[in-house]
Amino acid sequence: MADPDYYTVRVILSGAHVTLTAPYHGDLPKRAREIGGTWDKGARAWTFPAEREEQARDLARLLFQTDDGPVPKDLDRRSTSERSGKKKGAKGKSGLAAYSTDDLLAELRRRGVVPAAPTAEPTEKPKAESGAERAARLNARRGAEHVTRNDAGDGNDPDLFSL
Repeated sequence: MADPDYYTVRVILSGAHVTLTAPYHGDLPKRAREIGGTWDKGARAWTFPAEREEQARDLARLLFQTDDGPVPKDLDRRSTSERSGKKKGAKGKSGLAAYSTDDLLAELRRRGVVPAAPTAEPTEKPKAESGAERAARLNARRGAEHVTRNDAGDGNDPDLFSL
């Protein structure tokens, strides 16, 4: 008979998928989806492709400290943002909540559960150009059909009005 003071966490491989049965944890839905999990409403469990068994076990160990066994009902199962007080109703409980979201994600990446974050390529800031440089660039783009004004900018360029 099940102990009323404990929940049960199980990771079971059956055929082409793995099933993670666990109590609710605030970080579980996001983390499960990151490794290819889907929620099976009928079974009230997360399912993963069979090749993700080890990642599902790692996730269960990170969130519940076990992948096959009892978990105390008084374990803090709020998401890391709730534990840090970012959401209303956070009571500041301690327990398994020692992982911050960043720490949890870093640990999952270290274990290969979640792919590494893409690194942003440094972008070169465009060089500021003077008005003359811009005019030269635009004139080159327009071609020989475009006629420019003289340096004085008064429109009295002798080449424009030669007879």
